[in-house]
Amino acid sequence: MSAPGPIVLQNDFGARNALTRAGFVDASVVEVPLKWCALSIKAIIDFIYKDTVRTAAVLERQTPDAIDRIHRAIREGAERFMRDGAYEVAWPAVLAAARKPHS
Repeated sequence: MSAPGPIVLQNDFGARNALTRAGFVDASVVEVPLKWCALSIKAIIDFIYKDTVRTAAVLERQTPDAIDRIHRAIREGAERFMRDGAYEVAWPAVLAAARKPHS
């Protein structure tokens, strides 16, 4: 059986189902409310290029004009996340745990 991708594991049902199918028991899944705080738009754009492999690969194939428009859209979209001098972006995680059954 191949490993499930991140999309499958991003919700309660998907994670619980993947653990059960892999033979684990007593699966539990909780969402952990996390926030990412960036001090500048540059930090957000740098994060996209340095830490999001697929998105960065798509962006690197764009024309300079398209890149300018994308960066402008990021700047405009980020404004709604401004709180006390930083950009606070909700970044929840799903934490899944299960137990290996006794043999």
